[in-house]
Amino acid sequence: MSQSLNQFNQNAEAGDMTLKPAKNVVSAQVDSSQAGTIAAGQPVKLVDSAGGIPKVVALADPDDVTFGFVVRNPKKSSYSALDKLEIATGYDDVMYVVAEAAIARGALLRNYDATSGKVVTATGGSGKHIVGWAFDKAAADGDLIRMSLACPSYFKA
Repeated sequence: MSQSLNQFNQNAEAGDMTLKPAKNVVSAQVDSSQAGTIAAGQPVKLVDSAGGIPKVVALADPDDVTFGFVVRNPKKSSYSALDKLEIATGYDDVMYVVAEAAIARGALLRNYDATSGKVVTATGGSGKHIVGWAFDKAAADGDLIRMSLACPSYFKA
């Protein structure tokens, strides 16, 4: 989505935090093993590394444990290996994400795939990792909704 600095209000985009203050945003670094780029709102996993700030990579599989989601920065839209970024992790912070399908308000959510950052309803008993719950209702694919985070995603549906 395109923004203009001359707008009266900026439009919400995937990766934007809302219902401030966001108390569970941590600084991190994209690990040197990351091949492609990581975008705002995309889920990431933690890399087992020694020392320094946490290192993250994009999910390779939507069933991986999600450490958190990349927070949108108006100055930088994507991140490559060794770039610094901020990750929303923890519980109860609220972030804008993109729905893959219709989602009921209050539904438990899981990652749709590893790279798009889209979320779908987590079906009970599916064994999929829960990354949050829907603060808003989504009518269709592509709707921007608020999600209350539940990361790292140790809990399963």
